[in-house]
Amino acid sequence: MGIEDFENGCRSLLAVRKKAPINPYIITCDFSPALIAAIKAIFPESAVQIDGFHVMQAINNGIRRDFKYYRAKLYRDEINELLGLRSYLNVLQEKRKRADLLTPESIPPLKKINPSHSGAKKCNEVIKQLLFLLTTQDPRFFFIAFDMELKKLLKEYGEILKEFCDTLRSKFPKRKFTIKGRN
Repeated sequence: MGIEDFENGCRSLLAVRKKAPINPYIITCDFSPALIAAIKAIFPESAVQIDGFHVMQAINNGIRRDFKYYRAKLYRDEINELLGLRSYLNVLQEKRKRADLLTPESIPPLKKINPSHSGAKKCNEVIKQLLFLLTTQDPRFFFIAFDMELKKLLKEYGEILKEFCDTLRSKFPKRKFTIKGRN
């Protein structure tokens, strides 16, 4: 849609509603809080589903940040492993662009990571734990599962992943969880 503020989002959605007077059950969008708020204002009964492509994009940006850190420190092996993880995520993003739903069988296995390279190893483990979200069939369950997984990651890794988890949570809609997703 290309809109970044609440008013423009409402205007665009009202124009869509005028052209097609329907009330969709599920609306898919990116992590934009303004767009999510506009959707809930115009279509209050609809469930909001975050596109898996944008979830992978947030993870990919975290890998990019780690890559820059390691490049500054001249850790060649870690850089190569992180680049491998990024290309793996890019493959998944391309699959997600073409297919509406990823299944556990369609997700290729992650590469083996040298256990002595702690940053790449942690990144690999985090990706493994979050990949199941891409196969979530029920969009109403997505945010609840995502939040539970972030809590597990924080408990397991502590401060190392706090910024990553906080960044992802800041993109969540600001309303509370219900059985129907985030309302």
